[in-house]
Amino acid sequence: MKESLSIISLVILVSGIMIGFADKSTLIVLVSVIGGLLLLGISKIMSIAEGIHYRALQLPLSEQQLKLIMRKSEKYRLESSAFSIYPNMRTEYSLLLLDGEFYLNADAFHDYLKRDGMEYTFALPNQAPVVIMRSYSYSKGVELFGFQNQGYLMLKSIHVNPTIKGSKVFLEDLK
Repeated sequence: MKESLSIISLVILVSGIMIGFADKSTLIVLVSVIGGLLLLGISKIMSIAEGIHYRALQLPLSEQQLKLIMRKSEKYRLESSAFSIYPNMRTEYSLLLLDGEFYLNADAFHDYLKRDGMEYTFALPNQAPVVIMRSYSYSKGVELFGFQNQGYLMLKSIHVNPTIKGSKVFLEDLK
């Protein structure tokens, strides 16, 4: 609905301006500009309201919302004195903050990760192995979820605490 409203508003805006200039009618130009921009604004409000609606009903994030969060999430270089980062500490990863929890691409822990279907085992140094089942999608509190062929891990679930300092994230044991 909101996508079609955006398209309609752009059509009204462009065609109204073209017809107005062709007829030398400032009224047509004015009405099409105001109408087109008003419809674009309504489309944006609908988009914002949809996000609020999802959160108010405590529904899981839609794929589109998750894509937007990932696109807008900052990328950081990871560092740790407790374990190595895959493939190296110059690699940048997006640190996601979803429902108050930090998530990171599970590939950062490649050297300590064993996969068996949907079961992921993380064996960080000086910690007991942690077995986590991957969920197909994100929902509040999920420890590991798949999205666009990547696994995203709640850092707390493997006892790792992120500390952001400038363009770096320091990952340390919680224990």
